[in-house]
Amino acid sequence: MAGLAGGGEVAVSDDGAGVAAALVARLQQGGYRAKVIHSEEELTEQTRIVIALNGLRAGNAETYNDICRDVFRLARAFAPRAAAGNCIFVSVQDCGGDFGLSGNERALLGSLAGLIKTAAQEWPKASLKTIDLARAGHDSDTSAGLIEAELFQGGPDIEVGLHKDGVRTTLRSQREPISKEAPTTAVLPDNTVVVCSGGARGVTAATMIALAQAQPTRFALLGRTPLQDEPEACRGVTGDAALKRALLAAARARGEMVKPAQLGRQVARVLAQREIRNTIKHIQQTGGDALYLAVDVTDTASLAAALSTVRERWGSIDVVVHGAGVVADKLIAEKTDQQFERVWSTKVAGFSALLKATATDTLKALILFSSVAARSGNVGQCDYAMANEALNKLAALEA
Repeated sequence: MAGLAGGGEVAVSDDGAGVAAALVARLQQGGYRAKVIHSEEELTEQTRIVIALNGLRAGNAETYNDICRDVFRLARAFAPRAAAGNCIFVSVQDCGGDFGLSGNERALLGSLAGLIKTAAQEWPKASLKTIDLARAGHDSDTSAGLIEAELFQGGPDIEVGLHKDGVRTTLRSQREPISKEAPTTAVLPDNTVVVCSGGARGVTAATMIALAQAQPTRFALLGRTPLQDEPEACRGVTGDAALKRALLAAARARGEMVKPAQLGRQVARVLAQREIRNTIKHIQQTGGDALYLAVDVTDTASLAAALSTVRERWGSIDVVVHGAGVVADKLIAEKTDQQFERVWSTKVAGFSALLKATATDTLKALILFSSVAARSGNVGQCDYAMANEALNKLAALEA
């Protein structure tokens, strides 16, 4: 990797199994000032290389979530130095040596590639790499040796898989043609019951409408926006500016003072509710049926209650579509824990909650909406890239 020959301190985050200590010993033998760290708070102004081994820790689904958060925090703490240049940031995880593409139970850790590829765009003067190391019974020193070899001999490849049989692979995007021919037979039976998070608005809603046009389907659309009666002042009024004027006039008539930010939120709510009603109308016009339920998919109790309502109305759930998602675009250096958590949990915790809530249903299909940001990273969207890459790898696990 470029930059390894320079001076400075090397910080290797602890993996809990001795690989960090073994790697530090190897680096010290090579003349590097290396040390094991346990949190981002141990980085110093002299730290020029960070090797995050958090993803090698043993654990379960919950601890894998924590690992992803920890590596994000490590990157955030290092970001000011990395953006200035001549620095290295490497993440190492064990998803089977192929970033979870084969359905490894540690697949969630494949999301770290989204962080690294985003960092590569935000820190163009730094060197980035993510290594998926299949430990496969290797002792700590052998694992450290494989990591060391990749660092010094692996070149500039950002995504590198090291399989248990010693084979080294890199990931490349491949162009695939999309068939424009419509299927000749129905993909799902008529009146299939589909539960769709985020399904009442945006691209997910457009997709559900297209499915409804193809065949009669029953949709339970889940969203966070409460569906309430529209304010009298807004009825028949269209356009952002006109709605703000109408709401402002109504507030003044009531003797109320309204701040511009409040008006903006009120208009956004009105437009969101209109979009929801429009989605329901389009589905019903096709001969399908639609039910909207205001629920946060990360709230397991509320989600369970909502899906009970669906079953009471239509019976067993056949298909789950997870399209819910939010963004909170900020550079890694500026992104708060709260922003990261909101983006991450909507995708990842939401998916987990949907799986749990439909455990007694016999699902015929499980469909997850991801993003190109997961594959390539995107400036300001490390959390969104990570969360969607997590979904990609969790889909491989569930397939």
